[in-house]
Parts: sequence; structure tokens; C-alpha cells
Amino acid sequence: MEEHAETKRVGFIRVPRTPKQYPDFGKGNCACCGKPIPKGRRKYCGGKCGYEYRFETRTYSVVSWMEIREKILVRDQYKCQDCGAGRDADLEVHHNIPIYLGGEEFDEKNLVTLCEKCHDKRHGKKRQGKEHIKVNQLKLDV
Repeated sequence: MEEHAETKRVGFIRVPRTPKQYPDFGKGNCACCGKPIPKGRRKYCGGKCGYEYRFETRTYSVVSWMEIREKILVRDQYKCQDCGAGRDADLEVHHNIPIYLGGEEFDEKNLVTLCEKCHDKRHGKKRQGKEHIKVNQLKLDV
């Protein structure tokens, strides 16, 4: 199966999240689990607690394009939203409002699952190999 340019998209976005709230265990106790802090350490009883505390209290998550793409495919039940083609079709994730026109790249409300043919129809394109060519830009040599 041919790999499309869409699956090669790279990018990440910071998504806000609600951090976990830990109780105040008091001075001399681990900020994560409340156990006494060993000599030579300042805030956590060990590396595992330090990692967990920083991970759980962060205010954002980093999400990749592939994670968002998979989420949209699952949401749309791996079906083209125009013609209903299923997993056997080459499914792509389409931006309803193009990024260059101000559409948000990672906004789930701006994304929809389409098969290759319907995606091309939405863009008014014909495919030649891996290249996309706009129908109105084709010139015939006469």
C-alpha cells in the first residue's frame, strides 16, 4: 500500500490539561507520596516520584499529528464521511477550513475522514502518481 504525504506530516501541539492536585505533605516529606525525604534530596523521595509529580502537575500535553489523525479516524469509525467507504479504501484526514486560510491544524472540529477519491473531489484535484495536480491547472499540448 502506498504511503501518502499526509501520514508523513510532522508536528506537535500543546493541549491544555487540568493538572493533578497533590496534598501538602509538609516540610521534609516527598511532594508526591508524603514519605520522608532521604538525605541529599530536596523535594522527592526518589526519581520515580519526581518524574510522576512533574508529569502529573504539568499544565499541558504534547500531542502529535498522528495521534490527532488516529483520534479522528476512530471518531468517524474509519469511514469516509462523504461516500461511506470503509477501511478497505485509502482513508485520509481532511481539514474543512484549510490551514492557509486560517483553519486550525490540530482542531478536531476542523477535521474529517475522507477516502482518497472524495478528498480529491473536495480539493478539485486529480492524482498522477504521488503528485496532486489541480484540475483547472492542467494544460494540454495541442
